[in-house]
Amino acid sequence: MKKKNYNTYSSYNIPVLDHIDLIAGYVHEKYSKDDPMYNVDTVASTMVIARFDASGQIIDSNGLVSTKWTDKGRGYKEMKITLNNVDDDMYFRLRGTNLGLNVTNETDEAGNPLPDALMGANNAAKAFADLWFYSNPVFVKKASSSKKSTENGIVNNIPDAEFNVFPNPVNDVLFIDNPSGSEISVSVVNLSGNEVRNIRSVDSQVLMNMNDFDKGMYVVNVKSANKTQSFKIVKN
Repeated sequence: MKKKNYNTYSSYNIPVLDHIDLIAGYVHEKYSKDDPMYNVDTVASTMVIARFDASGQIIDSNGLVSTKWTDKGRGYKEMKITLNNVDDDMYFRLRGTNLGLNVTNETDEAGNPLPDALMGANNAAKAFADLWFYSNPVFVKKASSSKKSTENGIVNNIPDAEFNVFPNPVNDVLFIDNPSGSEISVSVVNLSGNEVRNIRSVDSQVLMNMNDFDKGMYVVNVKSANKTQSFKIVKN
């Protein structure tokens, strides 16, 4: 329901929601203080994976295309998304704002907030013009990934496959170590569940060029005749 807020510092007292972002990131064990990553204040795997707005089809500088929400009236917006291949501990949260993309000194071309200092000294009128909300995160915990086989009625654990995929995050070329040298297939799937690449090789180290991939999270499935392993990677 549109209703004036308590802004008495300017005439901007009926703000309009411009868009809502869905942010996702991986959850790992806490770093110890002597770990080099302890003092790193950015997380490469955390990113906006979806955006919702009133019109849809708005493309940001990362190539992310917005989806039109359903206006249910009285201020309610309905948004739906299906995420596949979530096979690690993750969190998801919403971020919304009255500001659009690439607003001078307020947001960048991907819709992220810019430092307040760009607008000069802060005051109440500026604060009311620059509105954001963040929801509490929703945590998703992966199910056990242990592989089991049954022989003579006895359940036995099968060790994880010995493939290795690096670097992660990846910029240009992804390397897949294949120690046995047996034939493997490498399938890359996006979070919508769509396969975007599939190759086969018998090389001990397989190279996959990812220059043409959109930025975001992917699942790399590596399979041989008797081994399967999945890796979550981030394309910068």
